[in-house]
Amino acid sequence: MGFFDINVAIVLTAMAFDCEIPAKAALIFLAGLFAKAGISITDIGCITDFWAAILIILGFFFDPPAALFIITAIIVGIKGIGSFGI
Repeated sequence: MGFFDINVAIVLTAMAFDCEIPAKAALIFLAGLFAKAGISITDIGCITDFWAAILIILGFFFDPPAALFIITAIIVGIKGIGSFGI
């Protein structure tokens, strides 16, 4: 799951800089994030996944501040790196 979190962090960073994300790729990330978030909504990692999924959805329809994307990408990226146990 660490690689998935790092990929989500890359997608969030790309969205912060207004890069085009293919809709199919975004749907895969959204499905994965919602599946991971549904495991245990009381865990802080799952809440972070849920927030990242909501932010990706908002990024397609609205223009949230880039700082939200960057901060969420940093948190999800750290969570992804931390899951490797390094």
